[in-house]
Amino acid sequence: MKTFRAYFLCISLLFCCSLCMLTSCGGDGKTKSVNFPNSLANMVTMTDNGSKLYLKITSDATCEVVPNPEGAYSGEITIPSEVNCSGTPYTVSSIGDRAFYGCADLSAVSIPATVQWIGQKAFGECGKLSRVVIPDGVREICFRTFYMCTELESVSLPPSVQEIGKEAFMGCKKLVNLPVPENLRIVGISAFQDCASINAMEFPEEMTDLGDDALHGCTSLVFVTLPKNMLKLGKWAFAGCKNLLVADIPEGVVAVGDCAFRDCSNLKEVKLPSSMRTVGRMAFRDCPSLKSISVAAAEPPILQDNSFVNSEKVPLFVPKSKAAIYRSSTHWKSFASIRENLN
Repeated sequence: MKTFRAYFLCISLLFCCSLCMLTSCGGDGKTKSVNFPNSLANMVTMTDNGSKLYLKITSDATCEVVPNPEGAYSGEITIPSEVNCSGTPYTVSSIGDRAFYGCADLSAVSIPATVQWIGQKAFGECGKLSRVVIPDGVREICFRTFYMCTELESVSLPPSVQEIGKEAFMGCKKLVNLPVPENLRIVGISAFQDCASINAMEFPEEMTDLGDDALHGCTSLVFVTLPKNMLKLGKWAFAGCKNLLVADIPEGVVAVGDCAFRDCSNLKEVKLPSSMRTVGRMAFRDCPSLKSISVAAAEPPILQDNSFVNSEKVPLFVPKSKAAIYRSSTHWKSFASIRENLN
């Protein structure tokens, strides 16, 4: 990894002309003058063998990494935990919005434990980035933080992460497995959409929200464990997960969103809990391998348009003494085989 130890450049907040004079302060005690445009006000830049990292002072004691105003970052970058400018130490506490966005030649980045916030699109479209370790203390992976990082294979998320935002990992087609933090509560819309290499996902029991399209197009997904505290499964949440084998909806979930499991071509079994009230439009459409549907609800849930197909071929298993109710239900009577073998 490259280190940024050669010298530090401090930019004044006050400017009198179109260019400002910067003082470089380094570990070797040398100083030199550098001219930068006024647009770089309130920034600190560090260089090492010609490479630069730009930081913006955010308080009397902190600073954050910002985009390179001279072009894209590249190669391997180590973000320091602290910088010193004219004798004043600043803790690097955040990575700003779009800090590394579109840095196509950024191959590796080391994030210090002092970082508590990573902004929107911070690493989006970094096409060569393969591995990232997020430090403990970061609570949210924001909108498009790793969007379309097509070579990203591994991300380590700390227990502090409670939310994975909209499209956070969308299009990370080489991301294989992502251990989910135990304190995760919210997975946003399209958070993992088109992550075609993920083969398993186990969400913590305390998670409450799984957004629309959350794992849409995760074509290698075989196994998923859903949380028990979630009320609704989002629209298109697992659509196109062609290798998913079982849809086991946990107790407590009351609704399955429209097209939630549409085009899961290898799905063989569906299990709906006693809490289930509504199955959305085309929720299980285009699931030609379906062999069994089990419903634990004593009261037949409402099926919206084309929730299931091939009802004349797939057996339906219902609670004891409830077969007659299901056979007379407007929503379930099309099933040719309704059997009582659930306790």
